[in-house]
Amino acid sequence: MIEVPDALEIVLGRAASLPTESVPLSASLGRFLAEPVESDIDSPPYTKALMDGYAVRSADCTGPATLTVIEEVAAGRVPTRVVGTRQTARIMTGAPIPDGADAVVPHEETDADGNAVRIRRAVSIGESILPRGREMRAGEVIVPPGTHLTPQAIGLLAGVGRTTVTVHRRARVAILATGDELVEAGDKPGAGQIRNSNGPMLTTLVSRAGATAEYLGIGRDDRTALTRLIAQGLESADVLVLAGGVSAGKFDLVPEVLKELGVTAHFHKIRLKPG
Repeated sequence: MIEVPDALEIVLGRAASLPTESVPLSASLGRFLAEPVESDIDSPPYTKALMDGYAVRSADCTGPATLTVIEEVAAGRVPTRVVGTRQTARIMTGAPIPDGADAVVPHEETDADGNAVRIRRAVSIGESILPRGREMRAGEVIVPPGTHLTPQAIGLLAGVGRTTVTVHRRARVAILATGDELVEAGDKPGAGQIRNSNGPMLTTLVSRAGATAEYLGIGRDDRTALTRLIAQGLESADVLVLAGGVSAGKFDLVPEVLKELGVTAHFHKIRLKPG
């Protein structure tokens, strides 16, 4: 009997990468990236304001100061003037910082009067601005291969201009519950029978993990029928998951059928409760 981490190491050590395919970014949720994705631009592509307020020269604001407003810079617009001594530009969040300015003072910390604005406090260089390329640089790998594509990762890929991505094909997992005592969930159990709960549970676990589930139904304790279903699962899927039929009873036929079909057993029992 082996420990769970040892069993997992054996399984992963024998797992192969799935083939890859190109899919639209909009259809990539839950997939696993098969390529490194680099940024095609610096982000932000310019030094930008993080607050609505005034772009200033910190050297002019070693204490409270009154400055002349020379222009207004909205997000999506480009500054047209250089901020000189005792000057400032009214600026919106996300807008480019004008040349000459090295900080932004939030609107709430100023008093405006026409084309003049009073800065109430001293300002340090770099306040409320985000330098060009601080988030990422052009050519930098920002999403490595193997990444599980969550909504956040997809947003990042869109931010670097990707509309398609190369991902691994979804794993195909066949699921087979075994035992003469089983009936499907919609059937009322008779004497000595129970409903098949493992099949639906495993099917939904597979789907939640991002794979494609193929439910093979219930494998009865009959060697011929069981061989046919197990062979079908081994042929059609990347992974075959079986529930039941692996103990030491007379009708626990699964290990023998697997051996007859050429499957190598790397371990049989795991130290795990509940089993």
